[in-house]
Amino acid sequence: MSAINDLEIPISKLTVESDGVRVLASGDTDLRALIGMLTHTLQSAASEIVSPMTAELVSQSIDVTGSPQGGELRFSNRVDRQTRTLIFMTGEATDTGQSRLRATAIFRLSPTATE
Repeated sequence: MSAINDLEIPISKLTVESDGVRVLASGDTDLRALIGMLTHTLQSAASEIVSPMTAELVSQSIDVTGSPQGGELRFSNRVDRQTRTLIFMTGEATDTGQSRLRATAIFRLSPTATE
């Protein structure tokens, strides 16, 4: 087991373009951080789509398809299918036109808790 437990994910460095694509200016980030940012991208998109409901992560699979080359990374997502209670999504991180990470995720839709 790794003794490293202080991974920093610079979510604040992500900018959102008009089409929902998130962009990270510098690709010099740890692979685990990139996976976290791709997960964040999917979670954010799912939450926006199902608002005012919440989208809770049920399952996720990540494929590492290449090493980032240090340029601008683009995180994109798409809805593959949505039911009454689940949303199935695919996400991808690309740089220089090449895929670096791919993710599939399933989110459970739940009513937002009211106070």
